[in-house]
Amino acid sequence: MVRRCRHRKPWRPLRGRRPSYGGVVLDTALALGCVGTALALLPVLVRVSPSLGQAFLTLRTVEAAVIVAGAMPMLALVWLANGGSLADAGLVPDALVGIHQASFLLGQGLVIGVNSIIIGYLVWRHRIVLPAIGLLGMIGGVLVLTSNLLQLVGVLPLSGTHHRLMAVPLFAFEIWFASYLVFVGFRPQVRTDRVVASQSGNPVGRVASQGDPS
Repeated sequence: MVRRCRHRKPWRPLRGRRPSYGGVVLDTALALGCVGTALALLPVLVRVSPSLGQAFLTLRTVEAAVIVAGAMPMLALVWLANGGSLADAGLVPDALVGIHQASFLLGQGLVIGVNSIIIGYLVWRHRIVLPAIGLLGMIGGVLVLTSNLLQLVGVLPLSGTHHRLMAVPLFAFEIWFASYLVFVGFRPQVRTDRVVASQSGNPVGRVASQGDPS
């Protein structure tokens, strides 16, 4: 994997264009979104499973930190380009791109795979939304986790066709889950439990999901 990254010239795909701050800004926004979505779901998740809910928030925070760490080399690459020294930097640009790729595999690959398994299990087990959404999340998380592990050990090429295909179920889970929450919301039993918990002053009351087998 190191050998492949070393011979990949990061400025060739730019086709004469200079690197910009756009990618750094998008990575930073993605990191903030990771933490924000975890905080939004935390009140519900800790009621159904305090330990897994806290684990989900912790891993999302780790994922955000790794994403920001991967954005820093890209910021340095932009500075090199703006300073006119990109072509004379030797292997430094390759090393910066390699660090960014490694952060992508760790943060948006391994960690997000575990996170998806956790949130998928909580959705499926406690019927926060449709159980099928949770099942898709667990399947997608396992596939992405496997894909990125195989890329780390060099069995699969970095960001190849296999990786894209194995990421499709997780992408579908994220779109379905987000759309369901936006247009439908939590299932009635979860909404009722939230009202009861807020009235009783118990922020970590457990949802009695056994009463809703659907």
